[in-house]
Amino acid sequence: MQKKKLFLITGMMRSMTNWQESIKILREKFHDFEVIPLDVPGMGIHHELKSPMSIDKNVEFLKKRFDANKGDLNVMLGFSLGGMITSKWTQLYPDDIHGIVLVN
Repeated sequence: MQKKKLFLITGMMRSMTNWQESIKILREKFHDFEVIPLDVPGMGIHHELKSPMSIDKNVEFLKKRFDANKGDLNVMLGFSLGGMITSKWTQLYPDDIHGIVLVN
């Protein structure tokens, strides 16, 4: 069976806790996907880290967490800053992600 993962990347001044209600809904609607929220540096569980001043550096930070959790089919949902990170990710690592959703 194929492992399907849905990664959530939120915007600036947000954290994965902002996804809690959305995660419940996504898990109900897409029960065959594991839903994995990721916090960028300077936000949420990484609030003690300095926020990078470039989208590329955010991608590189999250790539390590992605690689440790990726499945056979990986989809990313990016919100605001997370959308810019997701968009850049597809340019830098086109084979990582099989689908994206960008939300402004």
